[in-house]
Amino acid sequence: MEIKPIFKGENVLPIVFAFNDEYSKYFAVALQSLIENSSKNYKYDIVIFTSSIRQRNQDLLEKMLPNNFKIRFFNVADFIRNIFNQEVKSSNYWSVEMYYRMIIPIVMKNYEKVLYLDSDIICNNDVKELFEIDFNEKQILAVSDTFNIVSEINEGPERDLFNRKILKLNKNHCY
Repeated sequence: MEIKPIFKGENVLPIVFAFNDEYSKYFAVALQSLIENSSKNYKYDIVIFTSSIRQRNQDLLEKMLPNNFKIRFFNVADFIRNIFNQEVKSSNYWSVEMYYRMIIPIVMKNYEKVLYLDSDIICNNDVKELFEIDFNEKQILAVSDTFNIVSEINEGPERDLFNRKILKLNKNHCY
């Protein structure tokens, strides 16, 4: 099971989000900011990794789109169940959708680059600028989680141990 590009040609920007029905309203804000800062010269191929977005919310999100945007909903729970005969379970802190970004390289092999964005962001500029970044032969680029900087004080020794031992981070604010 693979996701193939929906647009042909140049100037196509594939963007992945992962969220559940509860986060649809936050994604609508992110989508509106993405649209307001988009270029008419580009096509935006948006793929939503999910397992539970009601059809009503899918329809409302699709109605927001201008002509140079397409949105698709990919049921990751079904994909994982079919391939691995397993269910993905969430932790106390993170939703199961947080883990869905891990399968981007598996299901989106036909794309040269894919941008993953969290569903609760605001785009202040066109994301096409992010596609212009030179990866210098790296497979993944990421940014620090600013929430971790703020919450570092409140997390306590368990979070510090996790960051240092499991994630191998020298400083908590580098997450």
